[in-house]
Amino acid sequence: MSGLSIRHLDILEKRGLDPETLSRLGVESSARTDGEWIVIPFLLNGDAVNHKYRTIAGPKRFYQDEGAPKIFWNQDVL
Repeated sequence: MSGLSIRHLDILEKRGLDPETLSRLGVESSARTDGEWIVIPFLLNGDAVNHKYRTIAGPKRFYQDEGAPKIFWNQDVL
């Protein structure tokens, strides 16, 4: 994974999300083949300790890394 695909950027921009902010927060496109997925990292002390995988088109589905700690997203800024 490395960044968001052009298609995913277009979808997220139409939802009012800023591409620079998404990039800074580490949101990326997923290589899954069963739909339009993005990956949102959950950071603890600057390290990704979990990821949320979420569809951005079609039926709303999501999951997280199995066995990873459950923390607040963007917890490092709290």
